[in-house]
Amino acid sequence: MKKRGAFDLRSSADLRQKIDPDTLETFKEFPPPQVYPAGTELFEQGSVPQEVWAISHGFVKLVFLHQDAKEMIVALRSPGWVLGAAAVVLANPSPVTATTLTPCRLKRISSGHFLRLLQTDLRFSWYLSLVYSREVLEQIVRTAEQSMLPARLRLEMLLGQFISSLRSPHSKGSIRFELPLRNWEIAQLLGVTPEHLSRILCELTKEGIIRRAKGWILVERPEKLRHGRA
Repeated sequence: MKKRGAFDLRSSADLRQKIDPDTLETFKEFPPPQVYPAGTELFEQGSVPQEVWAISHGFVKLVFLHQDAKEMIVALRSPGWVLGAAAVVLANPSPVTATTLTPCRLKRISSGHFLRLLQTDLRFSWYLSLVYSREVLEQIVRTAEQSMLPARLRLEMLLGQFISSLRSPHSKGSIRFELPLRNWEIAQLLGVTPEHLSRILCELTKEGIIRRAKGWILVERPEKLRHGRA
């Protein structure tokens, strides 16, 4: 019996890296991106999106609202992701609300135009297949991460996602950015309590890896973040 190869969960960030947002620039049907401030709602849970959105820059959060009015962040979406497409294709209400987490550059296209493009442009259909295949894999890996990887490593990978979106791959040195998530939201994404998250942040601070001040995080030693280039 052939021995199974082990899958390194710590390298799962590569799934996100391979979605190239510049590919969208080749589809002339998508208009040039526009800038949207943080907190802009793109589509709402329970309604069929009238438009499909493609992220060129920034982060969008997908939030599920439970019937008891509790919110849960289901996922973060970064450049290269296409939002609302699944609900449009199936003509089903979206199970989540999509809201810009940071200032974003987004392309948008009407649902009708999107469906015509999907049916007539083979290159675009293939690109969307890649995007959603990676989403399926990412969801599987994320479920495994919650069970198998320590919370600190998951936090370091999350910080790495923000770092990689803010600077070029070859730049070095410290980086300062405003964390767009509140502590309880980060704790939700990591599957830990806010108290445990606070302990992890204190550890990183004591080790000189990060410094915090008034909502800002200065990552003093990015190279010390394990698998930081998420």
